[in-house]
Amino acid sequence: TKELEAMQTEVSARKRLRESVISHEGIRDKTYLDTKGIPTIGVGFNLQRADAKALIESVGADYNKILNATQTLSRKQIETLLQHDLDYFIKKAPQVVSSCPTLPEDVRLIIIEMLFQLGESRFSKFQKFIDALKERDWNKAADEMLDSKWAREDSPNRAKELATRMRAVK
Repeated sequence: TKELEAMQTEVSARKRLRESVISHEGIRDKTYLDTKGIPTIGVGFNLQRADAKALIESVGADYNKILNATQTLSRKQIETLLQHDLDYFIKKAPQVVSSCPTLPEDVRLIIIEMLFQLGESRFSKFQKFIDALKERDWNKAADEMLDSKWAREDSPNRAKELATRMRAVK
């Protein structure tokens, strides 16, 4: 049935998103400082964000011990935090890029991964990128991704890979 096909497509897309994010972020069970010096754990989970303490405690860990790197997270705890964030940004994407639901799957996955890494406020500054998406101009969108501090300084390899994927969209 069409419903089953849609569910299978969604499961496949979520798996691809998860694998891409993990390949770029890595998985760490102990707190480390990210490239900006922010304490981070799991798969790019920022320990300074507003909801960090509540989420860390919701998976049964002690926030202060995690922050001080005297406690590690289990694979299950890391997966739960990652799933929470992916679900959040999957829901958030259409609010930030109104055309998101109608865009090709790969474009949606790139938007969600960028939101995951950059957060909503930094992502929202990619206005020319968002405009190119509305025009369905994948090459221009890729150019705009690469014409950024994110691509030049923060995550050049990730930006290049995602831009290459953007250019490949049919």
